[in-house]
Amino acid sequence: IIAVLVILAVLAAVAIPQYIDLMTNARQSALQGAIATGQSQCSLAYGSLILAGGAVPGESAIATAAQAALATATDFTYALAGVDGSGTISITATDTSGASRVGAWTMP
Repeated sequence: IIAVLVILAVLAAVAIPQYIDLMTNARQSALQGAIATGQSQCSLAYGSLILAGGAVPGESAIATAAQAALATATDFTYALAGVDGSGTISITATDTSGASRVGAWTMP
């Protein structure tokens, strides 16, 4: 019986840290997917604004339109910020546990 308990203790000591690492990796992968969603939404907003206005929109207009489209997300919250003339929009995705990741979208 003692041998079985020792084996179970060793297995638990090895398995628990690996499980925690898997959870961390899964969270980071999910956040990377959320950043990709934000980038895709910026591309969609860029195309829609060009079609609607006939001119290349500024970064702040793209960020505002993309932010509005992402407002219905339930698993992540998004913060998009664009400075006109920079050519880049910063995207921050935060999950329900408070973990976040930052990415960027660059105008074509």
